[in-house]
Amino acid sequence: AVRAGLPESAALAAVTGRAAEAAGAPDLGRLAAGGPADLVAYDGPPLALHARPELVLVGGEVRYEAPGEEEPAVLVLRAGRLQTAETTRNDVSLVLGGGRVLGLESGSAAPAGADVRDYGPGAVIVPGAIDAFALLGLEAGPPAGGGARVHAAEQVELDHPSLGRAVAAGVTSALAAPWAGGPFRGRADLVSTEPLPADEDRPHPELETLAASRSPFVFWLDGGPADEGARSGRVRALQGLLRKAKGYHDQWEAFEKKDDKKDGDSKKSKKKGAGGDRVRLADPRNRPGRDGEGAQPAGRAAKGGGEEKKAPDKDPEMDAWRDLFRGKAKAWLRAGRHDSIREGLQAFQSVGLVPVLLGGEEADLVADELARAKVGVVLQPGLSRLVDGERVLVGERLRRAGVTVAFGSQGLGNSDRLPLLAAAAVRAGLAPTRALRSLTLDAAALTEAPEGLGRLAVGDRADCVVYSGDPFEPASRVLAVVVRGRLVHEWGDDLSGLGQ
Repeated sequence: AVRAGLPESAALAAVTGRAAEAAGAPDLGRLAAGGPADLVAYDGPPLALHARPELVLVGGEVRYEAPGEEEPAVLVLRAGRLQTAETTRNDVSLVLGGGRVLGLESGSAAPAGADVRDYGPGAVIVPGAIDAFALLGLEAGPPAGGGARVHAAEQVELDHPSLGRAVAAGVTSALAAPWAGGPFRGRADLVSTEPLPADEDRPHPELETLAASRSPFVFWLDGGPADEGARSGRVRALQGLLRKAKGYHDQWEAFEKKDDKKDGDSKKSKKKGAGGDRVRLADPRNRPGRDGEGAQPAGRAAKGGGEEKKAPDKDPEMDAWRDLFRGKAKAWLRAGRHDSIREGLQAFQSVGLVPVLLGGEEADLVADELARAKVGVVLQPGLSRLVDGERVLVGERLRRAGVTVAFGSQGLGNSDRLPLLAAAAVRAGLAPTRALRSLTLDAAALTEAPEGLGRLAVGDRADCVVYSGDPFEPASRVLAVVVRGRLVHEWGDDLSGLGQ
C-alpha cells in the first residue's frame, strides 16, 4: 500500500491505532503514559522492505529478541606471561574456541579470522579462580531448613549483583553453599559465576552447574573458635544423623545384594535347564490337589525355605543420603575449634566417611591427624593465629603436614573479595605459587570439579583471567575475564550496580 502511494503514517495507523479502535480496544495500538506496554523495535523504518524486528514487548515482557551477531569462532588472548599452578610460559598467545583451550602459541601466532586481544607484554593470564565455598547469589534473611534434597543451585538468584562482582574480580566458578540452618545445611553445588546465556534452545539465562552429580553434603558444628555454644549437643546431633543415614543405607544394601543374588541364581538355573541338564521333577506331594490341599502359603518359600525378605520402608530423604555411602558425594564439615574438628572427624570416620573441613581456624593444632585421614581443608586466605607471640599462617602449617588446602570466601556475597584476600596472604608471607594453587588446582580437587577446571592446557575448559601485572600485586587490575571461551568482562565495562 505504501509503494502504491499510501503515506507511511496512514499505513502505520491502519495496523495499530485505527485497527484497535475498530476492534473496540482503543487503549491498544498507541504508546502513551499509563497505556499497555505493547511495542516492536525495528532495525530501521518499520515499513521498509527489509526491516526486521529487533525486540517485541507484550504487556511489558520481552517476547522476542533478535539474536546478536555471531561471535568469532576463535578468541586469541596475547600476554607477556601465562601462569598456572603447574607451568609458566612467556610471550604467549592463548587460543580458545568451542569453550576449550585450542592451543598455546609463542609470540603473535593466531588463526585467520580469530578475534585477537593483545593486552601487552606486562599482562599475565591465569586460570579463573574457584571459590571453594561461597554464599553466592543470596539475600540475607532467615535461613531455611536443611535437607538432603535442598540444593544451593536452586537458591541462587541469577540477577543477584554478587555474581557479576565475582566475574569482574576474576572468580569464574564457586561451590555455592545452601542458605540453611541446623547441623545439616543441605547440598552445595559447584556453579559457574557467569550464567549460560539465552539462545534458541534456552529462552532465559540459566545457572550452569559444573558437577551436578557430586553435590557435597554440608554439616555445621561451629562458627569458629569463639563459638562455644552447645558444642556437645551439636556433636551428638551430628552422630545421630550419620548413624541413622548409615543404618538406612545398610538395610537397603543388604536387601539389594540378596535381591541381586536371587536374580543371579535364577539366571544360572535357567541356563542350566536350557543346556540339557536333568531337571528334578517337583514332589507330587507338594502339588495342590483338587481342593488346593498341599499348596504353599503366599509369600513363603517351598518347604525347607524361609520367608521372602521384605524390602525396607522407603524414605525419599534418606534415599538421597545414600549418595554419601556410595561414594557419589562428599561430606563437608564446618568446624573451627580444634576439639570440634577432632570430634567431628571421629563421627564421620565411625560410619566410614572422610569429610572436607571448612573453616578450620585451629586446624593446624590437629594437622597431623588431618593429614593421616587425608582430610582436605578450605580456609579463608590469610587465616592466621598467634603462636608463642608470633603470627603464623594456618594454611602453611597444614601444607607442611601434607594437607591439601583450598581457599573459600565463606561469607555472604563475598566471592569478589577472594582474590584480594589471597593477595593479602601473599603479602603476609604465602608463596604466590601456593596462593595460585589454592585458588585453582587444589580448589578444583576438593570440590570435585570436572577435569580441566583450574588449568589452561590444550583441551581444558576455557575459563581464564588476564591481569595487568602479577595477579597478587596490589596495583594489578583485571583486564579481561573469559568464561567458556567467551569474553564476558573487560576493564572499562560498565560496572554500575555491581556494588549494590
